[in-house]
Order: sequence, then structure tokens, then C-alpha cells
Amino acid sequence: MGEVKKIRTACRSCHGGCGVIAHVQDGKVGLDDLTTSLGDVGDITLGGFYSFAGNLKYDGKVTLSRAWTQRLMKSDLIGKLGGLLGGNSSIDRITLPLVIGGTVDKPSVTIDAAGIADQLKEGLQGQAKDLLKGLKDKLKK
Repeated sequence: MGEVKKIRTACRSCHGGCGVIAHVQDGKVGLDDLTTSLGDVGDITLGGFYSFAGNLKYDGKVTLSRAWTQRLMKSDLIGKLGGLLGGNSSIDRITLPLVIGGTVDKPSVTIDAAGIADQLKEGLQGQAKDLLKGLKDKLKK
């Protein structure tokens, strides 16, 4: 294993507070949990590396904005699934696992749509707990 060189970066939009620390080692430039905005789409957090040979390997997540979450929840398949589970209104922002691989010339991006179902399930569980608590409170009266 070679020497690790750390480089602090700074964006051109601020005074350096949003920079990241890049680790350069064994022909790879690694980033630890870089978080940035995707405009009105939401936020992205990535960690991983690119190599001097051109290979990419990043894992992270995309957290959709409230507007994009609602847009997705109104789509045919996801909206019907959310309506069936009663979870549409309980989801504030959807977070999707993201993997970027391949090479700089031919990157591959994979978004795990199963993350939507997991969040709908969590929303449904929360609603069920609230319903049971309400029933329990009514029975006590």
C-alpha cells in the first residue's frame, strides 16, 4: 500500500466551507461522503473513488426533494403501490440507494427502486402503530 496524500478542495461558489477531502493512494482518488445539491431534484451523497486508469466505484444515495417525491408518488406504478399501502401522504422525501461504476468513458448508474417500497413499508408501519395506539386509547375511555 502506497503513501496516502490528502487534498482539501474548495468550490468556487463559497469561501471554502463546502470542500471535500480527497485521498490519493495507489492510483486512485477517493472521496468520503461528498454531499451536494442536484438543484430542484434533491440532494446526493457519494463516497468512493475513480482511478487514474479511468475506473469508477461510488456508492451513495439520492434524496429527492419534496416536489420530486410527490411527482414520483403520483406516477402510475408507484402511486398505485403507495395508495394500496396507504403510504403516499406519509412520505416526505424518498431516498434511493445509488451505485456508480464502470469507467469514465462508459459510466453505469444504478438506482435501487426497491428503496421506494422500503420507505412505503416504513410509512405503513408508522400508520399502523398510530392506528393501534388510537384504538387502545379509545378502549381505555
